[in-house]
Amino acid sequence: MRVTRGLKSFSMYRVEKDFDVFLIDLEVAGVELRNTNNRYSRYFRTLSRMAKEYGFPVENLKHIDYVGRTTSETGKTTFILRAYIDNGKVSYAAIASFKPRHLRELETALIKSGWKRLFHVGIVMEHVKSA
Repeated sequence: MRVTRGLKSFSMYRVEKDFDVFLIDLEVAGVELRNTNNRYSRYFRTLSRMAKEYGFPVENLKHIDYVGRTTSETGKTTFILRAYIDNGKVSYAAIASFKPRHLRELETALIKSGWKRLFHVGIVMEHVKSA
């Protein structure tokens, strides 16, 4: 039997920073990044589809996928992050979490670093079977 976890929230940010600065922003915000593996590939396809469906101009941009973790008062949170890169700069970042409302502290730190939230939606049900 396979256990599936659905994505519970999706946010899109305008970053406009060099890639190294983007990584520093995440580190300062308390994010532990890991490169993704096939286990999350279906979630990243869903993330990509959502970015396109909500009208963000990311179709022709290079992207790098990560799995992130944060620890906060509400516990540990795992999320997926896709950085959209244009001319060596991260233009956009899409973040989706598996638990609702768990990325608030992260968002506060990212906004203080100059990221601009363009869009956020809570997802009632979006199930994807893990690989």
